[in-house]
Amino acid sequence: MFDVDINGIIFNNLLGMTENITQIRNGKFVCTGLHWHAANLIPILVYVYVFSKSWLMKGGCILVTLLTQNTTALLAVGFCAAMEICIHIYRILKKRIKSAGAGKIIMVMGIVCVLLVLADKLLPYAIEKVESLIYRFAALSGDLKGGEGDLGVSSLTHFNYYKNLPDIILSNGPLHALFGYGLECSGFIYSKMYGQYEEMVWVIESDVVNTILNVGIVGFLLYYWLIIRTMVTARCKKLSYQYFLFVIAILLSGITYNVQYSWMFIVQLMIYRLIKDDQDILSDIRNVRNNRQNGTV
Repeated sequence: MFDVDINGIIFNNLLGMTENITQIRNGKFVCTGLHWHAANLIPILVYVYVFSKSWLMKGGCILVTLLTQNTTALLAVGFCAAMEICIHIYRILKKRIKSAGAGKIIMVMGIVCVLLVLADKLLPYAIEKVESLIYRFAALSGDLKGGEGDLGVSSLTHFNYYKNLPDIILSNGPLHALFGYGLECSGFIYSKMYGQYEEMVWVIESDVVNTILNVGIVGFLLYYWLIIRTMVTARCKKLSYQYFLFVIAILLSGITYNVQYSWMFIVQLMIYRLIKDDQDILSDIRNVRNNRQNGTV
């Protein structure tokens, strides 16, 4: 029963949504959502984890992240979890334990007890993932175990995107360097120069390199300026830390994989507009309050 590819039957054969939706790695099912590659789940997992108020939902995101077996997803969600823990600890210490409430103290103690009980299973898995991550970085020196499934080969491939970027920029004229080759066209120039994936239509598997080749240095600077300005505006206006944490996680993920697609750019523009609108609304509210206090309303 468990050998039946339900995803393939429903989404591939019945609905015809995609040619391949199920990924099997080392004989194990890899959670990838409605796509063949788990990295496409990263923005969704990070968003749901950061903005969800339910600890049950957050736990589900962590579980799905572990099932993806994707290093970038683990780093992104792990970063969010670690930062959120630090924020909550800071808030508890700031208010002091007495003002935190008995319910929260009991909940924290319960979580600690559960983690201690599961430690014998969680620690070996965590150690395995850390060792895998260390190997992937060590493989950048070229010391690979070999074989088609060697994760070090993938790390070396991604590292070469950065290593070869200066040659691509300098070899194709100032116009392409400044304004790029067009959206979703980064794979074309890379295939042309290095022969990688010549038979495919693809994009560079890194947000940084992909953005530079797609829209050039000018577009790259404008795009990341928009993101950074939005984050700064959000924090200066003392809005929720969730957006700040979400964007940082996506930016970190973009170093090792491409997760900011065209729709992500639209989302960034929408969020920027919403934050600016909130800023104007908060300013109007403050003005009304000041006028009332001064007796002018």
